[in-house]
Amino acid sequence: MQEGNPVGKEQIIIIEEQIKEALKEVELLIEKKSIAKDASGLEAMEREIIRVTDRLAGLIVAQKIQLSIDSAELKEEASQLVNSLPKKMKNQGPREVEIQPSRGGPVKVVANYFSQKSKKK
Repeated sequence: MQEGNPVGKEQIIIIEEQIKEALKEVELLIEKKSIAKDASGLEAMEREIIRVTDRLAGLIVAQKIQLSIDSAELKEEASQLVNSLPKKMKNQGPREVEIQPSRGGPVKVVANYFSQKSKKK
């Protein structure tokens, strides 16, 4: 990650703290010595396992996305893409964006926001 993006670093720290919390929740679920006495109990147990592991999966995806956004390679490709567009674009700076991974709930990442340059009159 580059030194020039403290907002992205802060977001990584936030996501990593959320991952630690989710891991603790998974560990508690593993240590919980519950038994399923019937089909509905088994279904409830399975729903709880899916909820907890899906949250963890979504947070890990968010971490990987944020690391990718902050990578020098992706920044260079974004710069090339913006420069190749027919209309001039301006980097408005980092903005928080909520994404919905296929597993887990919505998560927030920080990405640069580009808009068209305004025409001077």
